[in-house]
Amino acid sequence: MDGNRDTDIPTLDLVCVGFDITGVANAVALKERNGLSKDTMFLESQLEAFWKPLRSTPASRLRASFLNDLITSENPRSPFTFLNYLHATNRLILYANSAQIRPSREMFSDYLRWCAGRLRAQVQYGKMVTSVRPLRDGKGSVAAWEVVFVDAVTGEKKAATAKQVVYAASNHLYVPKVLRAPTLQTLVLHSSEYLEAIPSLLRDNPRARIAVLGNGQNAAEAFDQLHGIRGEHDVIWFTKDAVLRGDDETPFLLESIMQPTSSTQLNMPPEIRRREVNGASTLTSSSSIEPRLLRQIYDAQYDFSVKEPDSQKWRFQIRFQHEAVHAERTADGRVRLFVQTPENPSEPATFDAVISATGFGQHVHYRALEPLQALLDGPSVTVDRDYHINFRKGVLAPGCGIWFQGSLANDGDQNDDNLLQILAERGRRLAESVLRRRTEQTASEEERPARL
Repeated sequence: MDGNRDTDIPTLDLVCVGFDITGVANAVALKERNGLSKDTMFLESQLEAFWKPLRSTPASRLRASFLNDLITSENPRSPFTFLNYLHATNRLILYANSAQIRPSREMFSDYLRWCAGRLRAQVQYGKMVTSVRPLRDGKGSVAAWEVVFVDAVTGEKKAATAKQVVYAASNHLYVPKVLRAPTLQTLVLHSSEYLEAIPSLLRDNPRARIAVLGNGQNAAEAFDQLHGIRGEHDVIWFTKDAVLRGDDETPFLLESIMQPTSSTQLNMPPEIRRREVNGASTLTSSSSIEPRLLRQIYDAQYDFSVKEPDSQKWRFQIRFQHEAVHAERTADGRVRLFVQTPENPSEPATFDAVISATGFGQHVHYRALEPLQALLDGPSVTVDRDYHINFRKGVLAPGCGIWFQGSLANDGDQNDDNLLQILAERGRRLAESVLRRRTEQTASEEERPARL
């Protein structure tokens, strides 16, 4: 429902929903163009003490080069490059001597925190945005937006008003319906958070049985990491896939995504270019696995086969074409997992913990944007090449707008490693569009006295 409010009340220039890796990249892009004013506010759902700018599986190293940082591909002279971070923190020589192209996730997370600190942006943590509502001026045009949010600690509901809104919130952790029962909450861990709980689990129960549920890179990383932990624990990875496949993003494919040669591709957002390039492939980025990791897992499985021909006796097993259909808590506080196979409709197994390597979801964000439905140019939220939401012609006042990042991405693009390849361009497109609309507003205000 539209709000009617006096828009002469002081409003912010910009409210940005989300301050994870995408939010920090957008802030850097705005800062580079002197567009990060004191009237810009970021709302982040994570609490400050537990803020994680990287949300995917915490593997030891990124799959991307250190040059795929927040800004280098757009402006290598920027003070926010990864190399400048290394120099500023006295780590440049150490990193150079390590001869590593791919930084550790721990170091890259520290780089993102360093960037966030240098930006000195106005960030409010622990704020969950529940809705974005239009506010009309006296002429009936939407002149501003009311961003309603809830404090994660106190539960208090508040609102901020801004002429422009960038909605780039972190996708929520997705857990399959079969694992969402309240009684299973302490026994089911998402793949982006499980490493924090594993040490205490194995300390209390060195012979713990752990299930990994999911397909592709995230599940493979979790399975491989658990294999690398010394102990007597057992791990079974259940995947719907019939076989594990490596990704096919060769340097040639990456170049066509990041450095297109045709004007048509140049105008496309990088997510669309990636989709077109990968369209000819039989592999999807959500189900494929980095070749080096795939080889590592295969070698480990081979070593088990040499020592024990019966794969059912291996401590680390991969069960192909297995899908979880039900889960329940046992009387002794474990998880009884029922999995379906082509041959067996229901095969139960009991575990001390289940790791859900099932990615992230977006439906919460679309619910927050439901109040915009009557303004949209179509039945659902869509965006243009600069991520601005497509509204009906004439409904917005000059300078007003909402940008939504995430709707163009497929499942694989939700992975931080894949995002890094397109992050700088996404930030540049968005920042230029935001500032272009501000210029339109200034021009409109200057026109008024001229017309008199």
